Amino acid sequence: MKSIKQTIISSGPVRDILAQAKRKGPAGETEASGVSGSLTSFLATAAWDEFPSGVLVVAPDDESAEKLRDDCAALAGAGRVKLFGTRPLHHAQALDLSASIAQIETLEALAAGKKSLVVASPRSLTECVPPPDSFRKSVIAITAGADHPFDDLIRRLDEYGFERRDFVGGYGEYSVRGGIVDIYPYSGDNPVRVEFWGDRVESIREFDPLSQRSICELETTSVVPNISGGNPS
Repeated sequence: MKSIKQTIISSGPVRDILAQAKRKGPAGETEASGVSGSLTSFLATAAWDEFPSGVLVVAPDDESAEKLRDDCAALAGAGRVKLFGTRPLHHAQALDLSASIAQIETLEALAAGKKSLVVASPRSLTECVPPPDSFRKSVIAITAGADHPFDDLIRRLDEYGFERRDFVGGYGEYSVRGGIVDIYPYSGDNPVRVEFWGDRVESIREFDPLSQRSICELETTSVVPNISGGNPS
């Protein structure tokens, strides 16, 4: 795969597009006309390699954006590629949180300064999202071994619209059992279990919501509100 990619990005047309992008700088816009199929993903990942701050690629529509995200993830790695999806327009579709979650994960990565290859569609870029500073302030960062007021965490989860349950089973839910708080954040694939001793975080673990078994131990985790439901003040 690497040799194929190197051959493609060494071609004249691709070199010209990358050179044009470099001349415009990290905040510039470059239009790549006549690029289609798998060549788009090779070009996008090549541009991602070139720019230390990351790259935003705008596909023609939502379907093309999803396909391009998958192709780029196969080349650059799933953790490096984010899809800024379009949230549902109709109430009947609103139960599908996948687009909102994809947007939240993208904003989390950008707010944390992680170099990302973001794939979006023109429609998704017209949607309202919290300003960067507001989004950063809304993030509840929890670190193992550090102090974090227990009651403040519960209060903020309620403010963010998280629903308290006996057991978490879906995004936007949390449960409390003694000094253990289970949270199903609007990012990632699994909920997290935060174990407190007083106001001190003893451990953070990602776990399977069905078996309740731990998947891995985490040093940190973060919780943000569902941006499609508004941002708390």
